Amino acid sequence: LALSKAGLRRRDAYVLRTLRDRHIPVAVVMAGGYAEDIEDIVDIHFATVTTALELFAPQAAPRATAKPRISPRAAHREAPEPPIPAC
Repeated sequence: LALSKAGLRRRDAYVLRTLRDRHIPVAVVMAGGYAEDIEDIVDIHFATVTTALELFAPQAAPRATAKPRISPRAAHREAPEPPIPAC
C-alpha cells in the first residue's frame, strides 16, 4: 500500500467505524514502523489512537492538535540499568 498519513487515518476511521457500528469488539495494538523516519511512525500511531478514541469514547477523547512530546528530563526518569554482577 502506498498510503499517505491522511490516507492511513481515513482507512483507520473506516475500519474502526465499521467495527463500532456492527458492535464488534476492538483492540488496537501498535506494531512496527511504517516509515523510515521515527517522527512519521509516531504521527501514524498517534493518529490511530486518537481516531479510536474519537469513535469509541468521544466524551473522553481530547481534541489533539499535536502529538505529545517527552521532555528530556522525563526521558531520564526511566529506571536505571541494574548493575552487572562481578564474575
